[in-house]
Amino acid sequence: MTSKKKFSLNTTVVSIGGRGTNILNRLVSLEEKGIRLVSIGTQKSLRYGKDIREQIELPENYLLAEALPHEKVDALCGKSNEIKKVSSETDIMFILGNISNPINVRQSADIAEIAKQTDTLVFYVSATPFLFEGKKKKVYKEEGKEILEKVVDGVLCINSDKILAKGESANEGLQQVDRVIVHMMQLLADLVMQFGIINVDFSDLKTTVQDVGMLYFSSVEGSKKEIASLTENMFTDSILDIKLSKIKKALYVIHVGKDMLLEEIQTIGEKIQDHLDEHARIIFGVVEDKKLKNNVKIVIIGG
Repeated sequence: MTSKKKFSLNTTVVSIGGRGTNILNRLVSLEEKGIRLVSIGTQKSLRYGKDIREQIELPENYLLAEALPHEKVDALCGKSNEIKKVSSETDIMFILGNISNPINVRQSADIAEIAKQTDTLVFYVSATPFLFEGKKKKVYKEEGKEILEKVVDGVLCINSDKILAKGESANEGLQQVDRVIVHMMQLLADLVMQFGIINVDFSDLKTTVQDVGMLYFSSVEGSKKEIASLTENMFTDSILDIKLSKIKKALYVIHVGKDMLLEEIQTIGEKIQDHLDEHARIIFGVVEDKKLKNNVKIVIIGG
């Protein structure tokens, strides 16, 4: 296998509020890959990010904005210039937020609008509230999705109830959802930052996900002998809060430990095509990962 020259991609992960900061704190290893981590929130919420070196502190009284839902207020409390500086140095930004918190959504939307001014590709990543959290949270979630789809390139929203195991406590459920978000973020970070045989780069990703709204994302790993069923599982075992319809644009990357036969690549492609629009635009790459040995990993993103 030959390798391509690794390209430089300026990637930033931004967290909003306590929960987002707590998740970001578990992603500090991404800094070793050159990914920038920035935590935004009040002093109280920033305490969850003890290992995050770059922080933007908001005053506690910004929460008063919740009492003025129909008025235009500065949800970022005068920190727009600091955020614009971050986005001007960023090609792709992931915003970790809480989609069922109206103020958190307003802040995330404002950050996305600033980032889009500097031509940054923006993802919003969150999880749905659990059913036991009540109908009001569900309403907030739907309102949040509607707001965010208008300002970010793609929304990735995990369905928390698909992760909650039977007999698991609420606290255990929340921790498990956070772990899933951490894992998904690591996969996304790796998606276009590795050496490829068939080159996949930032322009490919941008073409696939720019302004698509709700995004589909999935990953599977297993034996090369089970390629067909593995590929099918990417669509049947989704944990995202999205109704899977025919995908019009998709990018998928195949990670292999050993040389892969063209017929194996073709099998994966045919299985994926079954879930795509007939005229879908498809980009794919193959990446060597010797740790996989005789296994294969497939990652797909689209909308």
